[in-house]
Order: sequence, then structure tokens, then C-alpha cells
Amino acid sequence: MPVTEPKLKSSRKALLQAADHLRPQEFNRFWEELQILRARRLRSRPDGSERAILARIQKPFPSESKRQMQKLAAKMEAETLTAQESARLRDLAFQREEWHAERMRALVDLANLRMTTLDEVMSEFGIELPEHA
Repeated sequence: MPVTEPKLKSSRKALLQAADHLRPQEFNRFWEELQILRARRLRSRPDGSERAILARIQKPFPSESKRQMQKLAAKMEAETLTAQESARLRDLAFQREEWHAERMRALVDLANLRMTTLDEVMSEFGIELPEHA
């Protein structure tokens, strides 16, 4: 005969009443376990708000802007950059900084939504800050 988990017939109200009777230390542990459970559920079935945040995180820096930056950076290294090109490189650098700041805000939003740390979310996505940051 297969083993099945017992069906819990506890309502939210009953769970709250039971939690109200826990000692402070037990309550804190229960709360931490609930947060872990919530984070696990959010990761396995992202809702609309999490999907929107994930889209912000995964939005790439425009490839054409990236190519222009690389081309202009090479000219700057070769000391052949004109004043107009220098201004364009500066504008692109500011755009990249804005893109990076928005991505970091999205990572913070996701960490807050999942009730976890920014480090844990960044680790999940394989994102590392540059050493000079």
C-alpha cells in the first residue's frame, strides 16, 4: 500500500491561532521556515510581479550601443578619438551605468520579494560585482 501524506485540514485562522501560542523562540523559527517556504514557492512558480522583475534583470544592454562603445574605446586607446566621438563615448558610458543601476534595482526588488539577501539573488543569476566597485 503506497504511503501518502496526511491531509491537513488547517485553515489560515487555525494556523494563526496555533502560532500565537508558540514561545518567542519557536515563533521566530516558524517565521523563518515560512519565509523559506515562500521563497521556494516563488522560485518554482513566479507570479506576474516576479516575472516582470525577472524581465528587468535579464534585459540586455543594447548590442549596437555595446559595439559602438567597443569601437570608440579602441579609438580612445589609440588616441585617435575626436571630440564628437569622445562625447558619444561618454553618453554611452552613462547609458550603460543607467542600465546597470536599473538591473541592480531589479535585483534588490527580487530579493525583497523573495525575502532573501541581494547576495543570494545575485549568486542565483551568476552576477558578480566588478572588483573595483
